[in-house]
Amino acid sequence: MLHSVVEKLRNRYPDVKLTMAPTYGGTEDTFEKMRKLQLYPKLWVYRYGFDFSIFANLLPKSFLNKYGIVLNSEVDIVIDAAGFSYSDQWGVGSSKELAISSSKWKKQSKKIILLPQAFGPYNTENIKKYVSTWANNCDLIFAREQDSYAYLTDIAGEQNKIKLYPDFTNLIKGTLPENYDPSERRVAIVPNYRMIDKTNKEESEAYLPFMIKCAKYMLAKNAKPFILVHEGIDDQLLAEKISNQAGVLKF
Repeated sequence: MLHSVVEKLRNRYPDVKLTMAPTYGGTEDTFEKMRKLQLYPKLWVYRYGFDFSIFANLLPKSFLNKYGIVLNSEVDIVIDAAGFSYSDQWGVGSSKELAISSSKWKKQSKKIILLPQAFGPYNTENIKKYVSTWANNCDLIFAREQDSYAYLTDIAGEQNKIKLYPDFTNLIKGTLPENYDPSERRVAIVPNYRMIDKTNKEESEAYLPFMIKCAKYMLAKNAKPFILVHEGIDDQLLAEKISNQAGVLKF
């Protein structure tokens, strides 16, 4: 998603200055990704409901420029491409953080756009109040399918700024690996650990057996399936389980 956003923005607005806050708490080196995409680092330290990056305003401008660090005050438009963060499955934290941040951004006259992503469901009053806040603060919100649109408009109401648009990741032109042979790898199986840790007990327990069943079926039909690991060690471990139990699949 990040590559798609960067590519389209630079094609349409060649002089745009793009900045991104490195993520924390994960296993990936987001700064390295940012370096490759030539994104300016935005100073952002959000902990315990407070944005500690405001103290960066005390640093000399010459120091910030030297290291290419962008402050919140220098951002005109905030683009959110979270994918799937604002829902019961991910808890109230993300929606609370967006509600607080978007309220500040709106007072600072920043434009806030949520690119196509999944929203909801929202079954607790605690999360609903935060969803209502950020939905009112945003200037454009794109739900990527009908269920997400319904979950969101049930809380925020039908508004012109809330629109239904599909995912945009497929807009970017991919690059095939040098060793990719389409005659040997025809059908990709893409395991997603989020289907285990972010679903209910019944769905979680059914996911791996279902994926193994699909893999075995495609092997039996000589469909030349292979496993594509999308993200992280959890997906990798899931892929290995599918491969080991269905019959060794190429990665």
